[in-house]
Amino acid sequence: MLQTKISLTQSLAEFLDDHRSYGFKDKSMMVRSALLRFQEELELESLVRKGTL
Repeated sequence: MLQTKISLTQSLAEFLDDHRSYGFKDKSMMVRSALLRFQEELELESLVRKGTL
């Protein structure tokens, strides 16, 4: 798996620190899940805009 460095606001860092309370074993798993959901959302919006859905 690749690694990357990101900058977060204080509130997002605190939210990420609570990853276990949301059922994630680590911060990376939480970020990956969030990015996959966001990717799916953007792809769906693109299909709707193109009228293919």
